Amino acid sequence: MNTIMELLTRFGFSKNEARVYLALVQEDAATGYQISKNTGISRAEVYRVLGNLADKGAVVWQQTEPALYMAVEPESFLSGLEAKFNSDLQKVRVEFKEINRQKSNETIVYVKGYDHVVRRAKQMIQSAQNEVYLRCGAPFAALLQDDISKVSSKGVKVRILSYGDFTLEGVQVVIHPLRQDEVHRHRAMQMLMISDIRQMLVGRLDSQNPDTVIGTYSESREIIHIVRELIRASFHLTILGNESDIVSSFMNNHELFQDIYKDGSIMRYD
Repeated sequence: MNTIMELLTRFGFSKNEARVYLALVQEDAATGYQISKNTGISRAEVYRVLGNLADKGAVVWQQTEPALYMAVEPESFLSGLEAKFNSDLQKVRVEFKEINRQKSNETIVYVKGYDHVVRRAKQMIQSAQNEVYLRCGAPFAALLQDDISKVSSKGVKVRILSYGDFTLEGVQVVIHPLRQDEVHRHRAMQMLMISDIRQMLVGRLDSQNPDTVIGTYSESREIIHIVRELIRASFHLTILGNESDIVSSFMNNHELFQDIYKDGSIMRYD
């Protein structure tokens, strides 16, 4: 009995309301006097509580002299309580969505830790409905391949620019031609992802020092549009480099490319 009373209080019942309702559930009908006698609650308090229970839809009464009070069948009452809760819950969801629409999406936040960056990347892929652009090293792409395959099978267009050999059925993967050890090592540690022009995540990944990893996450459409065009240009240049021996040789050997790509700190922002 105490357990039921405690549970009822979680649904907005006072302790006296729970006691009176439970007392009536065990009777066909009872007067205020009888309820007071059975529960040990004063008669004045019993009548106040009965009014509250009637407002909650938990009690009905007969207009006799004295009035007889009856509990609404628990299953019927709980069904009504559930329906009202679900209705109120839906209203709260609508209100929160309205608040979120009014919030600025210009915020840039930082995600600390390798595992947390991986988790955020997976969430972005799982929520994608139209497209995902991903530029990263092959080991990181491999961590995400199950999530990528699932959204790709649902029609989401996924394009991956990989530093290192990586393939995934049904997904467009372009392998970057730059192969110098130092350049490739720095590139393979970088990650840039865009999901549906709604979310962006960028970071420099080091699985050997996971606690030092910090990812940058944003929902700013202005920033995402600019970065999306940059990553698309990277795809075009890479495809061109892969298709042309001359361009590939130029990218690998020209001193301008060597100077730009030799410094990992610069490469984060290109």
